[in-house]
Amino acid sequence: MAEREAMIREIVQQLMLKLEESENDDDEEGSDQSPDQALLNGVVRVYCTHSPPSFSMPWQRKKQEFSTSTGFAIGNNRILTNAHAVEYGSLIQVKKRQSEDKYVASVAAVGHECDLAILTVEDPSFWTIFHPSNLAHCLICLKTCR
Repeated sequence: MAEREAMIREIVQQLMLKLEESENDDDEEGSDQSPDQALLNGVVRVYCTHSPPSFSMPWQRKKQEFSTSTGFAIGNNRILTNAHAVEYGSLIQVKKRQSEDKYVASVAAVGHECDLAILTVEDPSFWTIFHPSNLAHCLICLKTCR
């Protein structure tokens, strides 16, 4: 249990470093989109086909189930979503906002304790004209809304 907590802490620290780097990159590049629009474009729809195991008959699987959920780009070609949304996922696809194209995604990391999962999409065309969400900006907005 302590190993998992340490691993989750390490992932969070890496994410915070990546966010700081992406924030600096965004400041240098300059964007023609408003911050709110860029934030919305970072939100994706996650489609998952679940194939849960049958614990009473381990050689078989239960009936496939389908679900949809949301996630958001966090930079470095990664998407953050809920772990339960991709649990036992046999096929995971993501779709950008205002697009009908679905892209195959794979699970890079799962933290069931915190119900978070990180997905990756190998297809480089998914990441074109795509601005990752800036978590620090989101947190500041939430703090000022209180």
